[in-house]
Amino acid sequence: MLLVFLCGSALSNQIALGFYVEDYSSFSSSFFTTAQALRGTLPFDEMRRMFDSSIWGTTFAFIYVIILMYILIHLLLAVFFALGQYMKTMFQVSCECDLI
Repeated sequence: MLLVFLCGSALSNQIALGFYVEDYSSFSSSFFTTAQALRGTLPFDEMRRMFDSSIWGTTFAFIYVIILMYILIHLLLAVFFALGQYMKTMFQVSCECDLI
């Protein structure tokens, strides 16, 4: 699921920013830059030049990282809740089998 999300994000960044920012010019470099964004390294200088002001480039990068982290946290929570439900049903089934 994370790989699908990263591929979609890389493709959309390539389409939106590929002409302006070198790190998003091809799909492979866009995927790598998107994965690096999760660690907090974004091409701030190129984004500043793209938006012609430091405030818009920084704002875009900040909002972008927050949206990425929000989606990743929800993906992880969904996986943990599904795993918890699975373990709960497995424990109930094993307890019922032991009692019979």
